[in-house]
Amino acid sequence: MITRKLKRNKDHRELLFRNLLTSLLLYERLESTESKVKELKRVGERIISRAKKNDLASRRRIFSYLLDDQASKKLFNEIIPRVKEKNSGFFKTYRTGFRLGDNSSKMIIQMFDFKPIEKPEVDEEIVEDKKIASKISSKEKKIKKLTQDENKSNITTKIRSKKSTRNDKNDQ
Repeated sequence: MITRKLKRNKDHRELLFRNLLTSLLLYERLESTESKVKELKRVGERIISRAKKNDLASRRRIFSYLLDDQASKKLFNEIIPRVKEKNSGFFKTYRTGFRLGDNSSKMIIQMFDFKPIEKPEVDEEIVEDKKIASKISSKEKKIKKLTQDENKSNITTKIRSKKSTRNDKNDQ
């Protein structure tokens, strides 16, 4: 089977994909370079297809492949029931542009049914109260600073310029 080498030796490449797949299963979304994502998609499809068998041998094989126990538990408890009817196409990929440093193309890979976590709705009255409270506290800080500056202004200090000190040295 022909695979991309990604300028890495076999061990490094294998561990790279194990790490990427573990992160992908935990967070269900990942952004990386185009070549890594395309290879990761192939590896991920095989692992999920093997996990769908759900026998002892496949469980042991997957537990040994993934680097985190939480990822393998999530795979068997949450992801496999969602993909039970599908035979393939477990991941979607999107191009996102180019990386600034070396201009390599970036892609996002995510589960086919990925839904971002929605922020809870916030009551606008509470937000307004927090804004008012922060404005009041910032004004109080300004008033304290002004009063401290007034107290400092009562103390007079003599500041000599450099020219006057040079002239004083020459006169002596």
